[in-house]
Amino acid sequence: MLISVMAAKPRLWTRGFVLDTLVNFLIYIIYYMLMVIIASEAIHSLNASVSEAGLASGLFVLGTLVARLFAGRSVELYGRKKMLYAGILFYLVTTCMYFLVDSLPMMYGVRLLNGVGYGIASTATSTIVSAMIPAERRGEGINYYALSMSLAAAIGPFIGHAPAADVPLQRDHPVLHRHGAGVPGRCFRDESG
Repeated sequence: MLISVMAAKPRLWTRGFVLDTLVNFLIYIIYYMLMVIIASEAIHSLNASVSEAGLASGLFVLGTLVARLFAGRSVELYGRKKMLYAGILFYLVTTCMYFLVDSLPMMYGVRLLNGVGYGIASTATSTIVSAMIPAERRGEGINYYALSMSLAAAIGPFIGHAPAADVPLQRDHPVLHRHGAGVPGRCFRDESG
């Protein structure tokens, strides 16, 4: 009886589910990697005060909030995949803009825009995964998907701090950005949305 019940369960670990979870992991790992080093970088490289460095960190969240006010509706209006690709592309471009930061006002602008990209991309991945998880396995699927965020929270700060003492932000983590850029282009080719 147990075998027949297990065989009847709809598939959770589809190509789309795995790719969406991986994309989400990369989005969040970059978020956590940068969140832990931005204030320090602003203080040490841009001569910011502690409160100015805190603002640099907080502007990201403000950008995310603004994006999420509009992203949920836009995901349904323009299509999930289009919003995912647009959000990831914008997130990637604004993440790479950290290499160009040479002043505190520029850091503020990049942080705000990067938060917008993060808000769009993370809203799109969550919307896509919630639609592809079979209803009978929704709790299980959401749990596995959320593990990508927990893993990123565990690994991202380590990746952010490991080379931060030796390498300024302008040259920091090119390998992570290059690998992170390749995944979105291969995602969801066969998935509807």
